[in-house]
Amino acid sequence: MKHKFLLFTIVAAVTLLLNSTATCQPVSSSSLIGNPQVYNGKFVEFQGEVVGDIMERGNNAWVNILDNGTAIGIWMKASDANRIKVKGDYSRKGDTVIITGTFHNACEVHGGETDIHAESIEIISRGTSIDHPVDPKKYAVIGILAVISLGLFLIYRNISKPEV
Repeated sequence: MKHKFLLFTIVAAVTLLLNSTATCQPVSSSSLIGNPQVYNGKFVEFQGEVVGDIMERGNNAWVNILDNGTAIGIWMKASDANRIKVKGDYSRKGDTVIITGTFHNACEVHGGETDIHAESIEIISRGTSIDHPVDPKKYAVIGILAVISLGLFLIYRNISKPEV
């Protein structure tokens, strides 16, 4: 009987431990923005692309993470922000990261802004260059417009010459 109680206690403790350390489910920016009351003050996992500049503020930094067309400001340690190598812009896709931290719909510390205070950052993949090839038809249009412009310039020059 004593062994059964001990076994039950061990199984219960392991079950509680596993349930308390389970990772939280990733949440999208549209869910955070669309249902802020559900997530406000809660620990969330958020994944997306680093975009824009990293703005250091002493020992911390602001980083914007883009997900489904919406960026959310992340307040993190500057040392974590320094691990980010590629920031997304027109010519680059930024590093993809998973942020875990506390979501604030209207953060009292940051003037009522919507943000996530990061506890950890995991870099999933590094950013890459984006190639934007020019359509060859555009070169033809440029050439035609240049010839037309030159022709109009010559006509205007001949018309506007004062008579001697």
